[in-house]
Amino acid sequence: MNFKFDIKRFFPSKNTSDADVINASPVGTKSKLKSIAVLAKANLLLFTLALISILAFGAALYFSNELQNKNNKEAQIFGEKLVALSKLEQTQVTIRIPGNDDINEKVLVTERLVDAVKAKMHSEASNQGNSIQSKAVDFNQGIHKPVTNLRKNTKTGGKFAYELLYEELVKKYDELLTQCHLGSSQSDEDKSASPPSEEDVLVNLQRLKLRYIQTELGKNFDYKMTPSEQSDLMSKLTQRRLGEYSIASEKYSFYVNASSIGAPAKGKQADGIEKIWNLTESGKNSDLLKMWDEQMKYWITQDIVNACFKVNKSGPLAKNPIKRIMKIQFLGRVTGGESTGEKPAEEAPPEPPPSADPSADPSADPNDGTALEAAAAPAEMGVPIDPNGEIVFSNYADSLKGWSSNQLYDIYRSKVTMVVETTKIPLVTNALVKQNFITITDVQMSPTDPFRDIQDGFFYGEGPLSTIKFTLESVWLREWTGKLMPDEVRKKFGTTGLRLPVPSQE
Repeated sequence: MNFKFDIKRFFPSKNTSDADVINASPVGTKSKLKSIAVLAKANLLLFTLALISILAFGAALYFSNELQNKNNKEAQIFGEKLVALSKLEQTQVTIRIPGNDDINEKVLVTERLVDAVKAKMHSEASNQGNSIQSKAVDFNQGIHKPVTNLRKNTKTGGKFAYELLYEELVKKYDELLTQCHLGSSQSDEDKSASPPSEEDVLVNLQRLKLRYIQTELGKNFDYKMTPSEQSDLMSKLTQRRLGEYSIASEKYSFYVNASSIGAPAKGKQADGIEKIWNLTESGKNSDLLKMWDEQMKYWITQDIVNACFKVNKSGPLAKNPIKRIMKIQFLGRVTGGESTGEKPAEEAPPEPPPSADPSADPSADPNDGTALEAAAAPAEMGVPIDPNGEIVFSNYADSLKGWSSNQLYDIYRSKVTMVVETTKIPLVTNALVKQNFITITDVQMSPTDPFRDIQDGFFYGEGPLSTIKFTLESVWLREWTGKLMPDEVRKKFGTTGLRLPVPSQE
């Protein structure tokens, strides 16, 4: 193929003027185009390669610009990420883990760090949960000590368990009454904080009357007084009586006596105790359910009296918010059917606890004789104590809070009636609920007539007064009461008295 051709003939010569070009004949132009076409056909490959080169060069310029723009954009995004990462490395981070001091550091937040913080918080939460449970048990137990060891169901020193419990309860209730005295009690026999007896008041009034007749009137004791002298004497006797009541009230924090708090009557022999506690003739030493109720009744009374004493502190009665405890009633245990854990005798026993080893119970005191007994509780007693078990509140037909006794705790209801200074009622309610997991579920209030009560010797001082009836529900955690329960009580309540082992923390 011959690629030689004279390209000059396709272009005008330098000597050709513009006019010549303009005036050129169209036939000549067509002839040139035809020649180019013929040349292109003759050199098709060359023209194709030239065209492709020209197009490729243009395309390369276009795509190079697009690629440059894309690279610039990606570089900008990468740069922004680098800047953000650099800032993150120097970001002030505060990590708060409950129970620990805040951690303030400049750190790089990574997934590994987040996972580590979550694990630490979970571990701390678990540890705190166990710590809170332990503190709750300690708070609930507080000052409550067993009056006598009811798990030792044998005759000791010639006395039955109920006789030992009676003797100890008499002492314990006397201690509660003595606590309400600002000084020494009236006598070794009577520990009540009560108004002076009418006999003692009459003796003093008789002395005043005799002194009035002999000293002020100058007459003999059988002198018949005039109406005016009788009126004057009556006024003096009334003032003296009020003075006797007022002086007596200064000895107490509030009025309370043995019968008002349910203390067992003194001087009762064995037969009398049986009638009081409804003990059967064959169950003198085995009716431990009734004796356990007496134990719980004392603990509840102890809480109420201590709460009242904390409100009044050590001030005289006339200036204290609580004037008188009229009555404390023990209404028994709040149950809700199946939620109590109690099972009829004919039903199959539940699964046995995971371990009968006393070391499995972290709350058990190895020096406590009841700990071993609790650990050795047979499976037919009931279910073990599970602090992490779910508690369902559904007993709203019987309780304002909807709760009832269950595998974790028992609910006991009581009612206390007292005379309170009306403006100080909030102080009393606050003291009661702070005493020991106590909830006030009902309040009944009526005005108190101090003139009526003063006739019985109750001197309250000044200020409006109200008679309040509080219905209380208190929680008693089985983690400590379960170890003290006799087997009869455990079986009735459906508990082994043994806590499930605490899962170890990794």
